[in-house]
Amino acid sequence: MNIALLNASPKRIDSTSGVLLEEIEPMLKGRNRTKLVSILDFSPFTMAGYDVLVVSSPIHFDGLPSELIRCLTQLEAYFHANPNPTYLVYGIANGDAPESERTRYALWSLQHFCNAAGVQWAGGLGIGGGGLLRALAEKGWEHKWKAPVYDALSEFAEDIAARRLLKDHHYVELALPRKKYLKKLTADAKMLAKEHGYRLKDLDVEE
Repeated sequence: MNIALLNASPKRIDSTSGVLLEEIEPMLKGRNRTKLVSILDFSPFTMAGYDVLVVSSPIHFDGLPSELIRCLTQLEAYFHANPNPTYLVYGIANGDAPESERTRYALWSLQHFCNAAGVQWAGGLGIGGGGLLRALAEKGWEHKWKAPVYDALSEFAEDIAARRLLKDHHYVELALPRKKYLKKLTADAKMLAKEHGYRLKDLDVEE
């Protein structure tokens, strides 16, 4: 089985969407051929050459990034001209908010794309706290905060490898209390702002 792993983040490097795909790719290898593709290098002709498409996307204001919407529009036009009803699409959506169900609108949008394009929506995984996953890169996936996400990714990879059609979207969050999560995310944002030469008062963040 040929599987395309589409990183739908508009960032070329250091994206949570990319980190998730880099983790799931080795789980899919073996009898499957996989390829990581950036949204910045997207081509509907390339994507259509696979049996399965796994889209990993951030959420922007609870929806899909405009770059991904533009690419899905191109892919929909391709499938109208070249129908492939056995083509499977899986989705992974992550957001900075700790609540994983904030990703549901993005997953629904991917599902609607499949209906419009005439391909099969196979299911989605919504991940809360995605912004902190990148900040915790130095900690292994066995870390108590990250372990639930790793377990969900492993199960999702098994579903993809088996071409399993999921009845419902699955949601998972970091094992971190909301208050503690927001405190750490704010601290990381302050540090990142300083690294890029911004003053905290410019960002309306208290010292």
